Amino acid sequence: MNPDIILNAIYKTLLHSLWQGGLLAIVGGLIIFFGKHLKPSIKYLLLTFSLFLFLGGTIYTFLSELNQTNRFLSEKAYPSSKTLLEPSLKGEENLLVSVADKVYTLYDYYLAHYDRVFVFIWFIVLCFKVALMSIDVFHIRKLQTTKIKLVDSKIEKILLSLNDRLSLKKSIGVFESAIAKTPLVIGALKPIILLPVGLATSMTIEQIEAIMAHEMAHIKRKDFLVNLIQSVMEIIFFFNIPVLWVTSLIRNERELCCDDIAINITGNKIIYVNTLVECIEYRPPIYGIAFAGNKNLLLKRVKRILSIQKPSLNSFDKLFIGLCLVCAIFLTSILGTKPTNGSNHYFFSSFIDGSKASKDVDRVNSNAIIEQLKKSNIISDLGNFSVKITNYALYVNGNKQSETLHRQILKDFVKDYQYRLHFTTTVKSGSD
Repeated sequence: MNPDIILNAIYKTLLHSLWQGGLLAIVGGLIIFFGKHLKPSIKYLLLTFSLFLFLGGTIYTFLSELNQTNRFLSEKAYPSSKTLLEPSLKGEENLLVSVADKVYTLYDYYLAHYDRVFVFIWFIVLCFKVALMSIDVFHIRKLQTTKIKLVDSKIEKILLSLNDRLSLKKSIGVFESAIAKTPLVIGALKPIILLPVGLATSMTIEQIEAIMAHEMAHIKRKDFLVNLIQSVMEIIFFFNIPVLWVTSLIRNERELCCDDIAINITGNKIIYVNTLVECIEYRPPIYGIAFAGNKNLLLKRVKRILSIQKPSLNSFDKLFIGLCLVCAIFLTSILGTKPTNGSNHYFFSSFIDGSKASKDVDRVNSNAIIEQLKKSNIISDLGNFSVKITNYALYVNGNKQSETLHRQILKDFVKDYQYRLHFTTTVKSGSD
């Protein structure tokens, strides 16, 4: 497949993910705002399902763009050069078609020729974040294999007791680690629990049981796998703030779910809260799941456990949801605009390959196109006009022309029209 088609499909998918992420954030905000009295487990499922719907939507978008990007290649879709030229588009069938056409026109007219630049920047940042992820994964691997030893018999007894009460079928290893600074669970297929060296001697049996119950709740719920998927999505969509916000909501609700399970097993809120506070001192690895989590979330968890405050959106979250709504309204207002006259510019031309698609100006017979448009009375003012032609549309003075005319001109006056194309020519009189 033509690399240009793949690159353009990636670019469009990333662009679409912005409004899709906005919808995801609005849904996530509504779940938190109206779900104050719902159990964290229900909110967690709703948020996770919404995130996976977003992921499925982006995959569907990418596959759709791969199929649609090259739709103009079908030779049978091109009319003969003798076909009567249509000077303008016919009326749209309905509002949905009109809106979709205007959105695509805005994209094709202003943004389509920047695809290589944006995808290149996205890829560089992506590689950097993958490198950081690899470092963290290496650190987790080191935690699993370096300076660990089996726990004493009293912790083994707690493990067996909790294993029965949680009805866990798989065996779980518990080790003391000289490297780990906070209790955490690692691994999806063969999960293990790591406890810092000295924890057993510095805490009571009840506190150790609370820690173990929380970590084993993560294992029972298979949270490590979901956390890994979230982390990969955060790397791919690092630029998409709404998506990052929703993944943070999911992590918060996940901790609340395990808090509920642990408290239900231990039956003592005060001991559990004291244990949380004592374990918050250090930051865990990103791809491990720690008992205490981060300090910002700790206060919310403590207030909720002590029934001081129910989880809800804070002022920042409400402001963020409001901004998403404003952006949606702004996008709607843009749909009513038309692109203005273009200008001759080839932004970052070095990103265009040196093959058949290297120079649009060498491929397009602009003089013949202008003459054809003059004969068809599409260009009325010979001293002031702008013509832009892309793979998907023809624009004269910013107005999109008929698909029939566009395809005929591609076939008659553009070499290798199946490759990436974004050509603009402008004529202005001296009085302007």
